[in-house]
Amino acid sequence: PPPAGPPRAPATHRTGRPGAGSRVYVGNLSWHTSWQSLKDHFRQAGEVVHADVMQHDGRSKGCGIVAFATAQEAANAIATLGETELDGRTIFVREDREEAAP
Repeated sequence: PPPAGPPRAPATHRTGRPGAGSRVYVGNLSWHTSWQSLKDHFRQAGEVVHADVMQHDGRSKGCGIVAFATAQEAANAIATLGETELDGRTIFVREDREEAAP
């Protein structure tokens, strides 16, 4: 039988910039959590390509964004790292809803 649709791009085509669903929002961070400690904590879930603690006037807003190499790793972070402790605070993790449209 003929193929069901156009040929798919190989999986390697998706390398480079993290795709949709590969970023997570992290809330309830300690004022003292750095981007480095955020990145180190989230490495348990997969390859972290970027981590940032949101700030206003040089002070932490108590939340951050972590970007993973794949959406699967981001989903793993949501499933396994939510309600864990980082720098003395219980953090929550959800899919980042602020991703830019393609």
